[in-house]
Amino acid sequence: MASSSSLTRLFGKNGPLSKRLPGFAPRAEQTALAEAIALGLTESRPCLAEAGTGVGKSLAYLVPLLRWLEKTDGRAVISTHTLALQSQLIERDIPAVLAALESPIEAAVLKGRQNFLCFQELEIASGELWTFGDPTFKNIQRWSNETDTGDVAELDFSYTGWSEIAAHPDTCRHRECRHYDKCFYYKARKNAEQCRLIVVNHALFFADLRLRRQAPDGPTLLPTYDAVVFDEAHHVDDVATRAFGLEWGSRRVPILLSRCKRLSQLKPQHLAAIDAIHQRLLDPYLAAHNYEGFMHEVDAPQFRELRDAVTVSLDALAKDLINIAETTTKPQEKEKAVGLAKTATRLSTELSAFHTEPQDDSYFLWYHNRQMRGGGMLTTLVRTPYDIAPTLQDALYSRIERVSFVSATLATGGGFESTAKRLGLTSPKEEDEDDFLSSDPPPPRGYPAGAWGEVRAIQVIQGSPFDYEKNSLLYVPRHLGPPASSEEYAERMLFEVQTLVGLAKGRTFVLFTSHRMLSLAKERLKASFDYPIFAQGEAPNARLVESFTKAGNGVLLGTSSFWEGVDVPGDALSLVILDKLPFPTPDSPPLRAREARIKASGGDAFAEFSMPTTELRLKQGVGRLLRTTTDRGVVAILDARLWSKSYGKKLFDALPPCPRTDQIAQVEHFFAASPG
Repeated sequence: MASSSSLTRLFGKNGPLSKRLPGFAPRAEQTALAEAIALGLTESRPCLAEAGTGVGKSLAYLVPLLRWLEKTDGRAVISTHTLALQSQLIERDIPAVLAALESPIEAAVLKGRQNFLCFQELEIASGELWTFGDPTFKNIQRWSNETDTGDVAELDFSYTGWSEIAAHPDTCRHRECRHYDKCFYYKARKNAEQCRLIVVNHALFFADLRLRRQAPDGPTLLPTYDAVVFDEAHHVDDVATRAFGLEWGSRRVPILLSRCKRLSQLKPQHLAAIDAIHQRLLDPYLAAHNYEGFMHEVDAPQFRELRDAVTVSLDALAKDLINIAETTTKPQEKEKAVGLAKTATRLSTELSAFHTEPQDDSYFLWYHNRQMRGGGMLTTLVRTPYDIAPTLQDALYSRIERVSFVSATLATGGGFESTAKRLGLTSPKEEDEDDFLSSDPPPPRGYPAGAWGEVRAIQVIQGSPFDYEKNSLLYVPRHLGPPASSEEYAERMLFEVQTLVGLAKGRTFVLFTSHRMLSLAKERLKASFDYPIFAQGEAPNARLVESFTKAGNGVLLGTSSFWEGVDVPGDALSLVILDKLPFPTPDSPPLRAREARIKASGGDAFAEFSMPTTELRLKQGVGRLLRTTTDRGVVAILDARLWSKSYGKKLFDALPPCPRTDQIAQVEHFFAASPG
């Protein structure tokens, strides 16, 4: 195991990283983060680590992780939230560190089944009418004979029928499949099993964890592992909550029935009857006045009867499909029928878990509607656990103790009290100062012990090495007043955006909390400037960012998905505008449910939930600006509540230290003084 002194050498000026990695520069913050990860691995303890932009988080956990693997027989998993970071790790960061350290450890990336082409499904689809004469399907067939991985990420074109030909657990026959020896998914799985370091995403990790919890001796999605590092760890709470919850979308049954129609033995009227009952079940939620709400708020008096009718019909359909599989002489039809039967049974089982009201107080039931691109609405029923902490304690920490959470935004209020509580980890007590490895900010004191007192987490907070005082300015205009829904406020806010974009000569991200304001801003800016305007939804996000960067003077308008994970270094991005503080949507069922839970236990819902959530989101948005040591720019937060509300100072203090102003003249002066 790498000691503190050896890590200092490895990350030092004359160390192997400095000698062999182009552009590497020693950073005290990076070494401190690596020491915290190493301590957690050595002492078999969880670690909570926040490191600001520019620290070099991936190298900080890769080096101690590889050194630990070299001295043990263990296997480690690195889990990310985004595929972009997953690709960066496996294609760039891990190979570079392995070479620099001359490490013998082998690494692999493992994705979920849906990312891989299935030969069985491709074979079945090739005989279907819906693929006949389709040139794109012909390209897929050609690609299937050329690809080594079968990974959809390889495709340089999109294919709307991918879900029909991708690997799926319901249709997978494992070793019984005649394509098993060349199966892309199992080849990737076998490769991962031979490696000591595996890179996955959070969704796959927690899907595997749920399987392990449901059937400890059953099949798994990941090989066994002894340590895990969660990068982009601020998403762990949400992804784990979703994985251990349940969602029932209105398209699931119609998709199943559509696939069943291709079996000639099934009577169309029988399938139509199932579809009709299913539609009646969901109609009250689809017709609900609100976009989303609790299930018990919708008048659906026949829900239980219709739900039972759908589950009975699905069970009967599954039996019919099994009968077809047992009587048909066509191998492809047999395989298809067996897979569809498994799907019907799974849908029946999952639907039976929904009621108009929860059966116990561990979860809440809600719905949401979404407009689909092709028209129509998608209704989803959701079963969400209130608290994921007990599940993580039971399913994760009881199995492995070396669990590290790393992110640029993980701490709130200068400490980890909120995060530790959500994740089932205990914040340090006053006498446990040695657990907190950062001197800036000072160790938090007086935090109550978490629900799982036996789990003690090492904690470290390291700020960014970037010079925010010199290279950035925070502008928060007082004259706009607090955000309002009036047309008059919208007009004043849009004029402010227009003025700022003009001062920056384009080169701007405008991050919105609503699609309505994005649309209004798009119209205003296109009418006011010749700068290239890129708006979310016009193209895939990655392509929009690429076009924005190449333009050099563009303006990119985005909502939630652009508040984090977008990296545009250099002069192409010199201004980031946030339309207002990103407080959670006040009428969303998850927020209402958790606030009610906190209030019922005597807590302060705003302080314990809304504020930490907002702080993390705000830090992510502000973090889009400076991406290298030479970047300069302005962050504008168009929300006067930062000046007028008592919580404003806490949010100000959470941001990187830089000059603040409420005067637009200071912004003009900043850009006028910028080089070039």
